[in-house]
Amino acid sequence: MIFLAQVTFEHDGDSGEHLALSYQGACGWMAIDADDAKDAVDVLRKSLAADKLKLVEAERIHVVGGPQQAASLDDHLSDNMREWEPGRRTVWGTIHCYVGVRRA
Repeated sequence: MIFLAQVTFEHDGDSGEHLALSYQGACGWMAIDADDAKDAVDVLRKSLAADKLKLVEAERIHVVGGPQQAASLDDHLSDNMREWEPGRRTVWGTIHCYVGVRRA
């Protein structure tokens, strides 16, 4: 099944490749290939950890039938879902970065 989730994540030892080091974190929609909502959160956590990012929160998790249903939430996510690489379990949408006091 394909789930969408509104995700918040922060740095966790990354080099700033996906999230500039000048930001504390970011949020946005992601698509997840998972068996159920609990599995979706586990997949998100592992996917972000692979990029040395830490999942802070996953909200509004729900099943969708495909990219067309994601378009009303995030056009960029919908486009990325159409080009989803085989073997990948997550797809990123538009991320919105936020600043704050970073903790070591």
